[in-house]
Amino acid sequence: MLNAAVNTLSHGARGSVRLVRLDRYARQPSYIHGEVLVRIRRDKATGALLVEAGGDGGARE
Repeated sequence: MLNAAVNTLSHGARGSVRLVRLDRYARQPSYIHGEVLVRIRRDKATGALLVEAGGDGGARE
């Protein structure tokens, strides 16, 4: 599923994968959003896929 989502990103698009868990103590179903694990974007000019690790912020192609 992640592979399909990444391959359909158009130039300039960006997204992230985040750690999420269910808040079992909330009255209504709710999620607690944690740290960003991975950031993904397509370069506007070249269309290259750039991946950043959530913690270090270093971009890789």
